[in-house]
Amino acid sequence: MNIVQKSEPNFYEGHDNGISTVIDVNSPREKVVVLWDFDSIIHLTLYAGKDNFGNRNLEYTQHDLEYLKGKLTEMTLKILNNVEEYFDILSCYIFIKGNSNFRKELYPDYKKNRPEPNSLVNDLYKYAIEMHQAIPADNCEAEDMVYQASKQINHGGLILYVDHDLLEIPSKFYNYKTNIFSKLSEKEALWEKYKKLNVGEKGDNANLTPSYGIKNFKKDFHKDMSVEEYEKQSFETFLWCWSDKIKVKKKIQRTPNIEKATEMFNLAKEILWLKNKEN
Repeated sequence: MNIVQKSEPNFYEGHDNGISTVIDVNSPREKVVVLWDFDSIIHLTLYAGKDNFGNRNLEYTQHDLEYLKGKLTEMTLKILNNVEEYFDILSCYIFIKGNSNFRKELYPDYKKNRPEPNSLVNDLYKYAIEMHQAIPADNCEAEDMVYQASKQINHGGLILYVDHDLLEIPSKFYNYKTNIFSKLSEKEALWEKYKKLNVGEKGDNANLTPSYGIKNFKKDFHKDMSVEEYEKQSFETFLWCWSDKIKVKKKIQRTPNIEKATEMFNLAKEILWLKNKEN
């Protein structure tokens, strides 16, 4: 395979990187702890790109492993250099997929829609542990480990991410795929958290509120709601979704199935929200 012909992901497009919304660029450099959900960069490393006609290139094989290791390290250092343009990194904690995931035990269909990854993914995970001191997230996910570490430092770190699941954390962020810095307040993070609960995660095959979409959510919720108001309105969502429906005079009437709605409401909280590892 001629790996020189493979195209790399086009991360940076020359737009405003949002750093001015996170720090005062005229103030002394801020020292920061970096928390990194590293799973996405491993899969980005394995992306073989497309040819000049838009067709997917052949997948990488075992013969490309050394190249991929170098590619992963090069991308890692490039991302850290982008961070160091604005911050002094006190420490960097890298989290990766572990051996199991409690969500699949609670909900067997969790992520069943995902295609089988390239078999080299396990080699890159092993390399990330050996070369970059990555920490496996056993019985949970890398995002859960980021969440737990962020809580321990009062959400004062900088989270490196691509997966939007992490946006329920009130923190500073750097999306290394789009080269965008951002910051979420507690109010904004709470909005993201309850949006995930009510709308579900199609990419994880975890939509426990059928027929309820983002338009419904934006109509029923607003960012100034209290936790109690979010909870009450969210349960109303599940009651609406898990109702027995009958047609009466060409109209659909719903009778809420309280037991089923309560079951799915609690399950959604368990599999969609970030958790402490020990929980």
